[in-house]
Amino acid sequence: MSRILVCSTIKGLTDALKQVLKPDIPCQDVILEETLTIKDRNTILVTDNSYIGTILKSKQCQFGFIQGTWAGIDAILKSVNVADLQPVHTPVCRFAHDSFSQLIAEYVIAQVIASERDFKTMHEWRARQFFPKDEEKTRPRCVNQLTIGILGYGNMGKSIAKLFKVMGASVWAMKRTNIDGVKDSNVDKVVLMDQIDELLQNCDYVCNVLPNTEKTTDCLSNGILKHCKGKQSVFVNVGRANVVSDEALLKALDNKWISTAILDVFHEEPVPKNHPFWNHPNIILTPHVSALSRTEDIAECFSQNFELILQNKPLQNLVDWKECY
Repeated sequence: MSRILVCSTIKGLTDALKQVLKPDIPCQDVILEETLTIKDRNTILVTDNSYIGTILKSKQCQFGFIQGTWAGIDAILKSVNVADLQPVHTPVCRFAHDSFSQLIAEYVIAQVIASERDFKTMHEWRARQFFPKDEEKTRPRCVNQLTIGILGYGNMGKSIAKLFKVMGASVWAMKRTNIDGVKDSNVDKVVLMDQIDELLQNCDYVCNVLPNTEKTTDCLSNGILKHCKGKQSVFVNVGRANVVSDEALLKALDNKWISTAILDVFHEEPVPKNHPFWNHPNIILTPHVSALSRTEDIAECFSQNFELILQNKPLQNLVDWKECY
């Protein structure tokens, strides 16, 4: 008989899990300290990623598998050295769900439309009780006139491409790995990381959804964004902040290589109050809200993996410790 333990700050998660599990499957809340001495392959743990590193460091601790409640593994890597985990005795699964990818895509669509419509200026006009003359009003481009570049083409990248393609945009995508045989009606052109300059030269908006890995770190730093100069692209980051240093991003804005940066992820969260991002006229900040893990989605993601482990089948979204993803 399997049992499910839940160690999470997400309200209502245990109740949501009980709704997708059979009534005879025990499911209960525990505190972090209680998880550190459990060595039982019939016990499954659902927990926040910020706890997973501590749990894995406990050499005597083993579970059937650990289901994380967050999409990225950055929080795990902050508290554990991957080299110290080898071999990893307990499989760890990332949270992934179509609704999470949909939320990311809707955020990007909303920001692109807000940028084209210049809603920021409209809010300023309202604050001033100002009604502009016709010649002062924004003349936006339609979405079907835009070329959208997507850095990273996993579940989130594909959701973004799908929505933009429905609206008639041209879509470029950059993959980290082999593109041979890639056929996707939602993408007009696919490139690899060493062709990133070509993508930057051709896209009106560049959206990052790459994971935080050694290969992706600073892939947009060191002057790479100068390739956006012809388009003065808008950079939208809903992936991870490691792709570009704060200094490189500010340089790209100040040199007018890009026109605007819309940022939902940062090197330090919350962003320090004295950080130059806060007052930069061409930076829009949102507090890491492009997509949040919802209880019903975590429960569904977990239930799929739970069924797989009962059937001795491979788990979904397993963390690859070599790639740190």
